[in-house]
Amino acid sequence: MSSGKLLVRELRIRRPGGWRGIAAVAVALAVAGACSESRHVTSHSAPELVTVPHAHVALLPIRRMPNARAPAGAEEVLTGQLYSALVATGRFAVTTPDAAADTERTLGVGATLAGAARVGEALGSDVVIIGSLSDYVDRVGGDYGVETPASVAFSVDVVEVKSGHAVWHGEYAEEQQPLLVDLGGAAAFWSRRGRYLTVAELSDQATRQTVGALEVAWFGEKSGVASSMPNAAATPACTTCPR
Repeated sequence: MSSGKLLVRELRIRRPGGWRGIAAVAVALAVAGACSESRHVTSHSAPELVTVPHAHVALLPIRRMPNARAPAGAEEVLTGQLYSALVATGRFAVTTPDAAADTERTLGVGATLAGAARVGEALGSDVVIIGSLSDYVDRVGGDYGVETPASVAFSVDVVEVKSGHAVWHGEYAEEQQPLLVDLGGAAAFWSRRGRYLTVAELSDQATRQTVGALEVAWFGEKSGVASSMPNAAATPACTTCPR
C-alpha cells in the first residue's frame, strides 16, 4: 500500500466523520504546508545587497564547526551541493571551491571576512560565499521507518569583495519529522513521497532552498532551476576540500 493511502486510512480511522473529516484535515495540511519549502531557512540581508554586483561568485569550501556532529567528508559533500545549486540558477559565474581554496592557501589568509575578500579580489570576483557546518547526521533506518531521522544544519555568508562586509547571512536547520508530528511540513512530506531522506538527500534539498532564499533577497524572485535539477547528493564538486 502506498504511503499516501496509508495516511488516508490512518486519518479515516482516527478522525470521526469519515471523508468529511479527511477533507478538513487535507485543507488544514495544505494551508500549513504552503510555505514549508523555506521554513527551515532563516536569513537577513544588508540594505546594500541589491546593489552589489553578482556576475562572478567565488565559493570557498564549507568549514566544519569545532563541535559539529558530522562524519569525515560531510563538509565536502555540502560544498559540492551548494556549488551545484549556485551554478544551476544561471545567474552567476561560479569559481570552483578547489580554485578558491588554492587561492586562499597561496595568500595565507585565515577564515575571516577580510580573508574571504582578499581571495575574491585575487580571483576577480564580486562576492565570496563562505559557510560552516554544524550538523550532518544520517538517518538510522530505511525509507519508511527510522529509529532516528536525518538532520542537517549549516550557515552561509555572502561577502562583498569591495567592502569586505557580509551582505547576506542564511542559516538552515532541519531534522526530518513524520507528517502527523509536524503538520507544517505537509508540502515537504508529499514532495518527498512520504520517505525519510538520507542526510545527503536532505542536505541537497537544503542547499537548493538556501540558494533560493538568497535569490529572493537579491533579485526578488527565484530562478526555479536549482529546485528542479536532478539530485546532486552524490556528486560533490570539491575534490580537495579540507576534511
